[in-house]
Amino acid sequence: MKKIFIYWVFGFFAHPSFGQLPLIHPQDDDKTVPGFSNHPLSAHLRPVQSRNFVELQLDSIIYTLFDTVGQSDVDKRFLYSYSGDTTLINSFYRVGDSDSDEYFTKLVYNPLNLIVYEEVIKISGTGGWTNSHVSQYEYYPNYPSVIKSKVENWQSMDNLLNFVIEEDYFLIPGTALLSGWTQKTDLNGVEISQKTLNYEYDAQEREVMQLTEQIDIVNDNTEYYRISTSYSTNASVAVTESKGEGSPIWNLRHKYEKEFYPGTTLLQKDNWFNWSGSQQEWVPYREYVFTYDADNRKEYEVLASYLDGVFWVKSGIKTNYVQDNYIDKNVRYTFYYGDSTVYATEQFYYAMPSSTTQPNAETPLVELAPNPALAYLRARTEQNIQLAELYDLQGRLVMNIATEGTNVLHLHRNNLPGGTYVLRLQLENGATVSERVQWK
Repeated sequence: MKKIFIYWVFGFFAHPSFGQLPLIHPQDDDKTVPGFSNHPLSAHLRPVQSRNFVELQLDSIIYTLFDTVGQSDVDKRFLYSYSGDTTLINSFYRVGDSDSDEYFTKLVYNPLNLIVYEEVIKISGTGGWTNSHVSQYEYYPNYPSVIKSKVENWQSMDNLLNFVIEEDYFLIPGTALLSGWTQKTDLNGVEISQKTLNYEYDAQEREVMQLTEQIDIVNDNTEYYRISTSYSTNASVAVTESKGEGSPIWNLRHKYEKEFYPGTTLLQKDNWFNWSGSQQEWVPYREYVFTYDADNRKEYEVLASYLDGVFWVKSGIKTNYVQDNYIDKNVRYTFYYGDSTVYATEQFYYAMPSSTTQPNAETPLVELAPNPALAYLRARTEQNIQLAELYDLQGRLVMNIATEGTNVLHLHRNNLPGGTYVLRLQLENGATVSERVQWK
């Protein structure tokens, strides 16, 4: 099923155990980047309305490099700041390089934790901003997790370049399936390109064809692309082809072979190939292998890279978690002559939110029983329940639950697969509370 979602990799809902389990908190040394909190260029970021997060807040990511003898050196820092619990300001620094660029990012979320506003300012190593871009997102009212449109405005400091990219997404009537989308790009008020994509699905609502028309107005050139996908048990194969305007011949370009762990949607292998016109065969480009822990969280990612079809290097990422889906650190390594060598780590630091959903009130308690549940559970609160929704851990709405105007909610599993979900309740007093639900 083809759906368009906007994710924030660190945006997960609150868990009742957050106040009980030990968390990794930032060390003072990890935040001492000169001028981060009071950088004058942060004033260029536009003000936005405020709302409250309920998830654990990412505080910083420290990227450390290791040389061949194991000596370490902090290479990059990603620092996060929150304004009114709604605006994420992400500043990226390359440590020890005064000529490197710096980025400030502002992200604004709607009540479903989907991005509705994004702003990025690029700052040169000399301290002046070089360019900025602003993106605004709109979602379908009937399908609040499905994007309807996006408008991006990119502007250089000298105002010589001003790009506006408009995208509109269209659904098959009565479904959340994407039928197609269009993109229009203007440069300094003049349209320079157009792109149109259309999708086809099989009886199981799996994408089988993607057709793209790309028009270069400036050079009066049109290119066509298509991706055809076939499916077998626990596997799929997608082939990309292209052709020029007026040509009847489709030319092979890329092939992607995916394998899934039996009976799951967990990706096990993802093999990429390029078509070799001289050899008239598919040659490998990348080969990914993924493994997961007992909670279905990705634990290892191993990549074998090829250059012109010849094996080049093998690398990997091992992910450790501090709790739930919150990452403790990523360890990046390479294989040389059968041995693995760590060349970089990404350490994640978190902090508790500065306020709750109701800053001046006691957080409403929800009683869930049984939890975990097999087919049915009951939720009970101190306030009458006005609205009830169930989301998966990627923030996608999977169920609207009928409320009875009382403080008791009856939740039936229906055909949902086993796993962890988030029950979000809006109460009579206006408070919103979220709790984890586990289906066996």
